Amino acid sequence: MNHLELMLSEARKLIGAAPTDGQNKMRSAAIVTRQVLEEALVEHMEKKYDKIRQPNFNAILVTLEYLSAEQDKEILRQVAWTWSALSNACHAHAYALEPTAAEVERWIEVVDKFLKLG
Repeated sequence: MNHLELMLSEARKLIGAAPTDGQNKMRSAAIVTRQVLEEALVEHMEKKYDKIRQPNFNAILVTLEYLSAEQDKEILRQVAWTWSALSNACHAHAYALEPTAAEVERWIEVVDKFLKLG
């Protein structure tokens, strides 16, 4: 298990952890999941192309979908949507509820599929 898979496993544990006062476990799981996704995106791009100096994740997502094989395009569309959803979930607003366990689990599954894509 590499470090990204380990981090994703920890995000899953946060979902199932007993709630404690003052802790936003779902938002914490979303933050960890987004970090895993961003690191995986950079690693994926650097394997295929070259070192990325200052990653712009919107640009990476568009580039990956454009340059990828046809069979990978659907998962990359899901990854782009998931990154956007995770970004929204990671920013706490006074009026916003934290994401649900089902939402975070769905995002983790997409990130897990992307990790397996290699």
